[in-house]
Amino acid sequence: MNVPKSYILGAANFIIGMIALTGLIFLGNFYQYRHAQRSSENAGRSPAAYQYHLDECSSELRSKLYTLIDKKFLQTWHPDEAERIQVTLLALKKIRMQSQIMSNWHVEDFVDSGIGRDVSARVEETYVETGGNIVQCCRCLASQLGLSVKTLCAHSVLSSKKIIAKPIQTGRDIFRSLMNHAGELFRKYISGREKDAYNTRFSVVEDLHKNGRFKGSFGHNVFDGMVEIMSGTVYPAETVQEIRRQTKAFGRDLVLPDGSVVPIKKPEVSSMIGISGMSFPQLSAQSHLSLLFIHLKLATDERNIRQLLNTGEGGPNFHIALLEGNRIKLRNEVLQWARMTEQFPEKGFEEAKLVALIDQLMTKRDELFAEFTDQDLLKAQIVPQFGPSLNGVRNSEGRIDFDKLKEIGESPYVAAIQFKVKQAAKRGSKVDPSKVDHMTAAMRRIDRRHPPETPLINPELDSFESIATTILATKMVTKKPVSIKMGIGNVSDFFELIEYLKLAGALPDHIQVDGRGLHISPGSGNAPPFGNTSLPLNDAILVADATLKKLGVRDDVFIEASGDVLLPAEGVEKLALGADGISAARLWMAQGLGCAKVRQCANGNCPYGIAAKTDSIAGNLLNPLETGPKGFEAAHAWFNAYTTTIGETGTNDWREFRVTHGLASRNRVNIRKIRNDEALGLGRYYNIDYLRDKLDSILTDEEIRQFVLPE
Repeated sequence: MNVPKSYILGAANFIIGMIALTGLIFLGNFYQYRHAQRSSENAGRSPAAYQYHLDECSSELRSKLYTLIDKKFLQTWHPDEAERIQVTLLALKKIRMQSQIMSNWHVEDFVDSGIGRDVSARVEETYVETGGNIVQCCRCLASQLGLSVKTLCAHSVLSSKKIIAKPIQTGRDIFRSLMNHAGELFRKYISGREKDAYNTRFSVVEDLHKNGRFKGSFGHNVFDGMVEIMSGTVYPAETVQEIRRQTKAFGRDLVLPDGSVVPIKKPEVSSMIGISGMSFPQLSAQSHLSLLFIHLKLATDERNIRQLLNTGEGGPNFHIALLEGNRIKLRNEVLQWARMTEQFPEKGFEEAKLVALIDQLMTKRDELFAEFTDQDLLKAQIVPQFGPSLNGVRNSEGRIDFDKLKEIGESPYVAAIQFKVKQAAKRGSKVDPSKVDHMTAAMRRIDRRHPPETPLINPELDSFESIATTILATKMVTKKPVSIKMGIGNVSDFFELIEYLKLAGALPDHIQVDGRGLHISPGSGNAPPFGNTSLPLNDAILVADATLKKLGVRDDVFIEASGDVLLPAEGVEKLALGADGISAARLWMAQGLGCAKVRQCANGNCPYGIAAKTDSIAGNLLNPLETGPKGFEAAHAWFNAYTTTIGETGTNDWREFRVTHGLASRNRVNIRKIRNDEALGLGRYYNIDYLRDKLDSILTDEEIRQFVLPE
């Protein structure tokens, strides 16, 4: 069908206009950035607003500093240093003076940030440490002020990026809305085709983030693989409320060879879908801050919706820093690592930019978390994930530093420790070098200039024996449950692993089963095209559940099915196939953060700020103060729909769902799945031939009937 030329020209003009506007904005930002750098070069000579630095110093110290202005001993110093000190002290004397930097940049950012208070504290410390040596105090003050005015400029650069991001965000959202409506019109009047199954499912949770509730329409597509729940006549209102209140603990105490017992702190989870591993900086700092807010908001007040938040293989240091909220500790940790690895000259503009970034990020954190008490923050349940790189706990030999691991395990925010044995999407780990900034380097303990080679598998996890040793040592050191992340490829190999761990007394407390979905490849922020090393998730759940049952340890291990869940009924199916709980990443990117599937995750150019570089304009396109509350409303709506769907199956306890209403139960007919337009009960969809194809290397037909599909 011919498309009118006016439509084509209109669309082309709109796209060209958007490109031109974006280009102008970026040029303007580049000009301001260069101006800030030039201004910072003379920062040590600028008599600007230094009164803030000494407001909190003792009156005795201030008085002594002021009296040095006319002292002759300055002339005995190096001329450059003497002039710098002289200018600094004159600035202190002329408290009301204004300068070009003061008029051009946002002073309130500088004052509110606490930079002045930090400088005051450092000068005061020097005064005490040197026994009142005023000369040393002057040197300290001049050095600190040189950095602080650069930091003021860096604050202004970041502020300008936020300002620039606002019109881009508005234009982006208008463009997205127009394209969504245009797509609907195109499919209806021109192509005559509906969305495919995956895009139909994803659009539901996209809209959920936008609206904060599920919105229906006059019918929807029915596609192969779709899950449907066959409910009873009367809505089970009281049962659904009870399901929402129920929690389940996991973890086993460690019994040593001499019979003594090491108690393990057991986390509790609700039926709510967990947040699967998405590391920093694969997702921006703004994204992680938003997800942490949603995680805490769900857990607080009368809701008490408990879930696990997996850090991804970047390690937990950044998440712990956000929860602790100690900006000075974070700043010192990052700067110390940067100086130790000589990533930039001390007191330079790079350091100032880093200080400003941390300060603004933590200010945003304080504002977003203002409603939470200290007790609320302790409801966080993060799961540090350690992959082949062992980010955050790696020693100089590339192995586990158990002192560092113990310190992480002692954090009250850590619920369990996870090791990524095998991921469904790829081997090893990878992050684009352009996304590794100074803060990332400090959190992962890597040198940005010479990042370590990431092994496909770490020596700590390169054999059944080493996996068993690592699990036992980690439980002993951390006193927390241990999880392994597994993409199950070779079924008999997985069975042998679990059998070995059972005999060694080293069964994990938790297995996160990873796998691809029916319509989409396994999730990863940086996987190779069409990467997949493992079974589809539904098949992997069947294998994991059957393995544990045959070995007689099913109730000792919590199976978390990760991935391929967008709609509530799909989560119920995972429980029916044998999972104890569920988690996802794509779902949280959509409903929690507003992802539109632009697929620019790896290179940091995500136009929604989700997977962007934290300090870029793109990173500022996601404002946690807006995204966090919207994501919470969407997540709460998803939880309500999910628990309603569970209740509609006829169960009164989600914790026993796999037993009472799963594939191995008589109530499996309450869940049906579409194949060739026919709604089949689970027993017909996953029939004996289907199961034999997946399980015949570990189970006989009789065992399949016993453990998986009773007749």
